[in-house]
Amino acid sequence: MTQSNPSGFNRRDFLRAGSLGTLGMLLGSMDSVAEIRAPAVSNKDDEDPGEPVPCAVIGAGPWGREILDTLARLPGAPVAAVCETYEPFRRRASGLAGDAEAVEDYRAILDDPEVKAVIVATPSHLHREIAVEALEAGKHVYCEAPLASTIDDARAIARAAREVKDKQIFQAGQQFRAEPQHHHVRNFLQAGALGQPLFVRSHWNKKESWRRAAPTSEREAEINWRLKTDSSAGLIGEQGIHSLDIASWFLNARPKAVAGRGGILYWNDGRGIPDTVHALFEYPGGINYTFEATLANSYQGIGDLICGSDSAVMIQENRAWMFREADAPLLGWEVYARQEQFFEKTGISLVADATQLIQEGLDPATDAPEPEPSIYYSLKDFFACIRENRTPHADFNVGFEAVVTAVTAHEAVLNQSTTTFKDEWFDV
Repeated sequence: MTQSNPSGFNRRDFLRAGSLGTLGMLLGSMDSVAEIRAPAVSNKDDEDPGEPVPCAVIGAGPWGREILDTLARLPGAPVAAVCETYEPFRRRASGLAGDAEAVEDYRAILDDPEVKAVIVATPSHLHREIAVEALEAGKHVYCEAPLASTIDDARAIARAAREVKDKQIFQAGQQFRAEPQHHHVRNFLQAGALGQPLFVRSHWNKKESWRRAAPTSEREAEINWRLKTDSSAGLIGEQGIHSLDIASWFLNARPKAVAGRGGILYWNDGRGIPDTVHALFEYPGGINYTFEATLANSYQGIGDLICGSDSAVMIQENRAWMFREADAPLLGWEVYARQEQFFEKTGISLVADATQLIQEGLDPATDAPEPEPSIYYSLKDFFACIRENRTPHADFNVGFEAVVTAVTAHEAVLNQSTTTFKDEWFDV
């Protein structure tokens, strides 16, 4: 009996377009598990990124400072200015940004002709005004994910980006879209390595309250915006949006419906956002995607699992593993496989540039360079798109559709309800 392939994976077309040798290493013989490592990272110090693009970071909280630290290691992205309304954060950011000017009002950055690109890293509910005005000021814009905490605000940002797409770059902070690891995994999913796709499951588990202390009650209310329903898209919108986006990307589809459940089960401190959530999405072809998250337990941390009739792929941070079913058919590439031992099982070590590493006398299974965090690849793509005038992996459409999916799921959790998506909801 011939089975349908609702997710769009096409093994034959992929083989025509790809390298047989590469796919052979990718999908070769294995008894139980194949470790897939992220493609080797080129030596950053030896790269010539081209013309520097002076940039500014708006929002210097913990994540904004992480971005500043990343930019310091990214060639060709000098930081000309940093904006932060909270003076202690502004002072700390100044220490990370070298000679960059530290300002309180972001409009001073938009008026600065030296600044060509802006990275928006403020709380999500403040993105709209800043991102739209930055685009209107002629700046290239990288806006952290989620684009906004509401669909209306995200649509306003996406429309502003669409208006200037022929002359300015806009990139959403869906980091995994630019990360080599996820492209690497997606390649063999597209090749049909899963067999018949069955379901996808993601989890985001941490034992932390999300509540932060502050010296004044006013500052405490401001800094704990993620705990309030009028300013936060909750666990699904603020964290799960990355996994939700990857599920849609890997399945080449939008969800048809979502059922949400959750509640405040542990942190009973007056917050309005559930600390434990569960969302079940239905995708075309009957494929289900489950997202679970909690702030009350850290077991298993963060991860994604993609299951099919022939194999399953598990992703955790910058590593991934492929588990083959005993009855999975041979794929014809086994002769190319480099077999290694992993956890007392015979499998394949997957490393990009393996041939070059071997020629240098190195072992691809152990000597490949450690990959950078996903934010590094995302920002690198942003600046490359500016120089090359090309569309980012995560453009305004990607960012907006992720918000529609995440916010709808968040509302389903709050209402303990099931929602059917409408196609027009995804229209910018």
